[in-house]
Amino acid sequence: MITIYRFFGCNEIRDISALKEGYLWFAKLSDFNDPFEGEYLSQLTHRPVDDIQQEAWEKLWHDVESNSHYNVIKKCQKPRSEVELFIKKGITRNSAKSSLSITFSDTITNSRFCCFNQNSDIKAIENKLMWGHYGNGLRGMILEFDADNLVTSLNEKNNQKLQYGEMDYSGLTTEDPLVLLSNSRPSSSSDNNISSILRKKCKEWEYEKELRFMSEKTQKMSYSHDCIKSITIGQRMSKPNRKELLKVVDSLGLTSKCQVAIVCKETFNIRIEPYDERFFSGNQKRQSY
Repeated sequence: MITIYRFFGCNEIRDISALKEGYLWFAKLSDFNDPFEGEYLSQLTHRPVDDIQQEAWEKLWHDVESNSHYNVIKKCQKPRSEVELFIKKGITRNSAKSSLSITFSDTITNSRFCCFNQNSDIKAIENKLMWGHYGNGLRGMILEFDADNLVTSLNEKNNQKLQYGEMDYSGLTTEDPLVLLSNSRPSSSSDNNISSILRKKCKEWEYEKELRFMSEKTQKMSYSHDCIKSITIGQRMSKPNRKELLKVVDSLGLTSKCQVAIVCKETFNIRIEPYDERFFSGNQKRQSY
């Protein structure tokens, strides 16, 4: 059982509304804060057409038709009858090469992503960098989920099979799309080579220890509140936001799962405590814990 965490800045009331309605927002790669997200895909390497054996192309076409995992690809490819005609004419390679480029472009355009964090040598909910970058400097909140339960809930409620996996922080590299597609696994797997290339990041981001979920087109994904293990409220959350959040939490019967992330002035670390209003008194200007 893996525990994962989703940070919310609570800059806008919609983060609290999302909790109330029970949904997660899946965003486009272009909306992410890493400027390299998706950029390297335009540098996909293509072996010269003459270097690729006809048998390899025919295997790829067969996989496309027989493997339900390639729903996105099918929309870009020619019907089987036309493919067979291309094979007979000996020009399948050029057609397929062009189609591979379209496939990856289409995958980027249509896929949506939601990012979570895992514990490392530092617990995610005590990570100062994470609170600073994604928790709005302790003004936001964190939802803790049971990963298995969340995946099951998202799949059932949204009638689709999510792909997910840990980020690869080994660095950005060029890839051969033919190899990626030919070696991809069936849709019974939670991961494949197409989605794995969308989970590569520079080593500088390794501190996030990200687990990334990927869906096709759907941005607003519903889930069951039973998946929530805890709700951590940042000590600096504004009083109006905190009041609204507590009202939502109470209506969902999740009050017992609330806790507070506070600044420990003795150790200069973040400490997690059971929820208590005293931790918010005067924004902690005169108190130390």
